[in-house]
Amino acid sequence: MATSDFDISTVIDQTPLFSQQWYLNNFGQTGGTPGADANIIDAWSTATGEGVVIGIVDNFIQHTHPDLNDNFDPLLSVGTLNDPFNIYTDNHGTLVAGIAVGEGDNNVGIIGAAPDATFASLPLLNLNSPFLSLPNDFFNPSSLLSHRNQEIDIYSNSWAPAENFVNLEADLNAIETSIQVGRGGLGSIYVFAAGNNGELAGNVNYQSVTNSRYTITVGAIDHNGQQTSYSNPGASLLISGYSGNEETGITSTDNISGSNGDFINGTYNPNFSGTSASTPLVSGVIALMLEANPNLTWRDVQHILVETAEVNDSSDLGWVRNGAGHDVNHNYGFGAIDATSAVSAAQTWQNVAEEVSVSSGRIDTNSAIPDNNFSGVSSSFTVAQDIDLEWVEIVFDADHSYRGDLEIVLTSPDGTESILAEQRFDSEDNYDNWVFTSARHWGESSQGEWTLSVSDEAAADIGIWNSWQLNFYGTENIPQAFNPINDSDSNSETSLDTSIYRFQSNVTPGTYVFVGEAERQNINRNFADSFNEEGVAFRVGSEPGEDLEPLYRFQSNVTPGTYVFVGEDERRDINRNFSDSFTEEGVAFYVYESGSGLGQDFSRFHNLDQPGTYTFATGAERDNILADFPNFVDEGFAFAVDV
Repeated sequence: MATSDFDISTVIDQTPLFSQQWYLNNFGQTGGTPGADANIIDAWSTATGEGVVIGIVDNFIQHTHPDLNDNFDPLLSVGTLNDPFNIYTDNHGTLVAGIAVGEGDNNVGIIGAAPDATFASLPLLNLNSPFLSLPNDFFNPSSLLSHRNQEIDIYSNSWAPAENFVNLEADLNAIETSIQVGRGGLGSIYVFAAGNNGELAGNVNYQSVTNSRYTITVGAIDHNGQQTSYSNPGASLLISGYSGNEETGITSTDNISGSNGDFINGTYNPNFSGTSASTPLVSGVIALMLEANPNLTWRDVQHILVETAEVNDSSDLGWVRNGAGHDVNHNYGFGAIDATSAVSAAQTWQNVAEEVSVSSGRIDTNSAIPDNNFSGVSSSFTVAQDIDLEWVEIVFDADHSYRGDLEIVLTSPDGTESILAEQRFDSEDNYDNWVFTSARHWGESSQGEWTLSVSDEAAADIGIWNSWQLNFYGTENIPQAFNPINDSDSNSETSLDTSIYRFQSNVTPGTYVFVGEAERQNINRNFADSFNEEGVAFRVGSEPGEDLEPLYRFQSNVTPGTYVFVGEDERRDINRNFSDSFTEEGVAFYVYESGSGLGQDFSRFHNLDQPGTYTFATGAERDNILADFPNFVDEGFAFAVDV
């Protein structure tokens, strides 16, 4: 089967257990909430994972299973040419594989999220396995995580280290290497299970691989779209995928052996659960994204998941909207995986700009942490640089005889909090320059005052906070070069009292620019030959207010000197999909929302003689353009202003 041959009705008919796969199509068959699923059916009309390779870092997989055998690549796999399946019976890897790459459409059993993707088996060294005689470096994570990183696109990891706060340096180095050189320099994609210690105060920030900015860490939600009891939360949790709970499980491929111990054609298990199950689901969706757009970098994949995640369990009080307008939750990351939205976004996605970083350097605190005191102690640092954030790292160093007493919280200039560590049962001592990571400030600016607060929330043990450091990663913010607003007395929250003037281009008649007083004077003084002032076009607000929203000005790179003004949604679309054609110049002014009943609605007209150039008009001028100038297309009401 190939993507071009995929017919959903036929596939469902020829996948006998599809109705049990509520995580792909939830119509309430398990008593859960209809629609609480990965929204994947429509995505399959665009991509099925064809041409994408998922490396499954897990136990040995029964690749002869009839729902796995056609998608298995032995040449990219490790230690599978002579697998002695008769003496190895752990089924975890086979269960994981089915969720990601189950073939479906073969009248046998289930279908995976990416039914046409290829998979490589990358078996971890298991202390209970008979393969201990094999070289350890052949089966340990650090070698597997960079294995064949030009051919393997995605590394799906449904495992976690045994201990908290252990720096798996070799594993992290392997990941960072493949981030830099994997997939021809686009970067390998690493997907990790959040872990299943939620009932024991587990947290993704306590494990080095799930705490890394290079990895996509996946939580687990159930058939109601709610957090499972076992799923680890945390500030570095990026997204959630569906998995089983106490009521219902995930149906996937399973091992089976004959009476003599030889493995024969596989069977199916309806009771799989854990973040081990939610992770390959997300890995499969990413495979669909990479088929839809093979040029996505590892950072592009993260951006798309953040942008397209669905707010699940909306009644949960943990949801906050960060300073960039992203909804984020300590338990869910940015929300539930939405395959159709992610694939749709991937199709037209423009690669994000080059990554930039800023560091505060070490900030020495040398502060005693008050024992059994929820107020604690804090330290602040002001950042001058303006980065559009993706990840924030916090390097934390403290001497403490019972580190589980400490709660550690980072607060951004926008007021968004990242809870990095919580009070818990953890009798180990000290934080030895542990690098906490947070995705919760995604899209916010690095500029401003950042505060780290540390409190000791249990009695008897004391400690010293030695130092901390901030590391910021993201893209450089475009300077706010355009600033027509300079009326010093503009302080009303809702009145529009700043004049905007319209100039027509003498070089390209029919194209216009709109400017404030300062830029108006500059044009009349220095560019009078090129522009003709037509007077006050309308009046706008100089500051945000209760009834106001910002408009952003973009200059056309195709026709320099021509501009368009857009709201927040269209701004994101231009920056994402048309950045080669337009350059954002920042907030131009504040206006009433079109149709708000406040002010007078202005229409935006697109000049077909000069594609990508626009003018704005209302009243009689709007009627005149509609009647006499067919080269202008009315794009509808753009905003409301005072005239």
